[in-house]
Amino acid sequence: MIDLIGEDHVDEIVDGQDILTKIELDSDIEVRWDCDENDVYVSLGGGCDWEIEHGLQITLRNGNQLAKVGDYDGHVTNADAYDSDDLRGVIYVKRSML
Repeated sequence: MIDLIGEDHVDEIVDGQDILTKIELDSDIEVRWDCDENDVYVSLGGGCDWEIEHGLQITLRNGNQLAKVGDYDGHVTNADAYDSDDLRGVIYVKRSML
């Protein structure tokens, strides 16, 4: 079970299927090529019940590997978002841990 806490919103997700009822992805899909790593990133954004202000961003590397999940910030990796090579390959970063 996962507890989700957001602005005036507390909810529970009991299994993986429940999370699909809590998100709404936009129809806009962003594709970026990283020439340094020679990877293509596909970024999906949208709203979610637990992060009303920033929304949700899900990024895939080369179409088959999860690269990043978190608040929508426009960056395709956490290493880029926080300008830190230590976060290369890290899919989720809890901001309070930085």
